[in-house]
Amino acid sequence: MIESFPVRRWAICFIVACSFLMLQPAALMAFTPVQPVKNPTQSVHQSVWFSMHQASRAIRLNQPDQAIIHLKKAVNHDPKQLIAHYLLAETAYELSGKTVSTAQQNIYRILAETHFEKTFYLNPRVLSATLKLGKLAMTEKRYDDAERYYSRALQVLPNSAVLHFNLANVYDEQSRYELAVTEYNAAIDLDPSFIYAYNNVGLVYEMMGEYPKAVEAFHHAIKQDPSYNFARLNLGQAYLKMNNNLEAERLFTAALEYEPDNPWAYLYLGNLHVQNDSYTQAAQAYQSAIERAPTYAPTYYLLAAVLHKQQRYEESLKFGKLYLKLSPQGLYAKQAMQLVQFLEAKRLAQVPEKI
Repeated sequence: MIESFPVRRWAICFIVACSFLMLQPAALMAFTPVQPVKNPTQSVHQSVWFSMHQASRAIRLNQPDQAIIHLKKAVNHDPKQLIAHYLLAETAYELSGKTVSTAQQNIYRILAETHFEKTFYLNPRVLSATLKLGKLAMTEKRYDDAERYYSRALQVLPNSAVLHFNLANVYDEQSRYELAVTEYNAAIDLDPSFIYAYNNVGLVYEMMGEYPKAVEAFHHAIKQDPSYNFARLNLGQAYLKMNNNLEAERLFTAALEYEPDNPWAYLYLGNLHVQNDSYTQAAQAYQSAIERAPTYAPTYYLLAAVLHKQQRYEESLKFGKLYLKLSPQGLYAKQAMQLVQFLEAKRLAQVPEKI
């Protein structure tokens, strides 16, 4: 079994990041009426807007913790202030990804989730709030929560391709493939240029063993964007499973024409050469992959195994140990340990006894 690069997950992150740009705080102002000061003697220092001004100043000074304090004051002054809830959630969300302490991460995460929920309650059309809620739930593998967030938002925004796409990802993660296909195709129907939806539905079809449909989906993605190498590499993998090695090699090589430093193209070429018993070419491809993605552990074991086939034992031992160092509990840990023990015993047996 080959440990494959998780080609889906980055797409989710990209969609969530892009969606945040859909609705900046300035746009949120349009959803929130300015509340008049009912008491003329009320101090400006007690107003929601003063607290938000102080929060903005703290953010400019790179003091996010202070910003959170001021934004909490703002939502206490006016619990219906959409902008304050959203900015408090967004600031806490950013801090949850930066702090080292696990306890502090949980505090910020809960704060972010609470106020993204309140943002949704005040205005369900704030798409970025739902997407951040979904991402938080997906990160913690709370798939039921993620499904609930996306499904309820779709009741308000049924024509959102992004929401259909993210709901499909939830089903995909749970291996609920039929539902995933339905939602990916709904996203494609709403946005025929949605290359990530084509790519992901292709991967689902592949998991279902429906290779012709997978090939068609990957082709659609490449047609929309010829430089989209993830779909090209996935198409090559699909052809490989259909025993069309020549087309697979052509696609992996073409991927390098678009991105000469793409490590996954080299990795897949290495796997293809192993299938063809071309171990010298496989070793070269794996070494190129390691040079470009030195932290991706599986390639080290694959290279060690190929070097062993070539009887390059010292090099094989070196890369087997490197794999175990990088991924002691990884997919190939058992095989790598057996290989290392065998090669160390072989080396010991070749040492002459002292007279």
